[in-house]
Amino acid sequence: APERRLPVALPSVQSVDFHDVDVGEGLVGGSVVWTPPQDVTHVSGYEVYFGDSVGSAQARVDWGFAPVGTNFLAVAMNTSRDGRTHVFVHTRSPLGVSPYSVAVEVCDVVGEDSLAVVNAAGTSAPWGVVELSFHESPTCADAPMRWAEVTVSSNAAAGARAADGDEYTA
Repeated sequence: APERRLPVALPSVQSVDFHDVDVGEGLVGGSVVWTPPQDVTHVSGYEVYFGDSVGSAQARVDWGFAPVGTNFLAVAMNTSRDGRTHVFVHTRSPLGVSPYSVAVEVCDVVGEDSLAVVNAAGTSAPWGVVELSFHESPTCADAPMRWAEVTVSSNAAAGARAADGDEYTA
């Protein structure tokens, strides 16, 4: 059969992200979110797939469809990764699905993922982490890793930051 082509090239979404909130190893759950294309004139919605790093059709699982105006898709907890590593979002029109997609690698969060920060200098003053981010580059010139999140470690640190207006003091 001849290959069917869409009469209009559909624009791709601008970005995709997935936040895994299922702490079971090998299991994911959470929300896929994306930034829609600027022009959605010919777009009727978005198809979301979970697949291997190249998005091969035989390895992917259809996670669902979202109509234009909805820029997220909820993924049920306890969804097995089964070797899959990436989430793909394709645009769709009434005539079919675009072969082009935008993908994001999935970070499988597990309950044992943690980081302890200890003050190496002895002090009697209350202290806490005010700001912390993780980077692939040792110079921190790149964007922070998207799946690392930190909260203030103590009320004392938050209070010190708020009292003097300097976000770098605790």
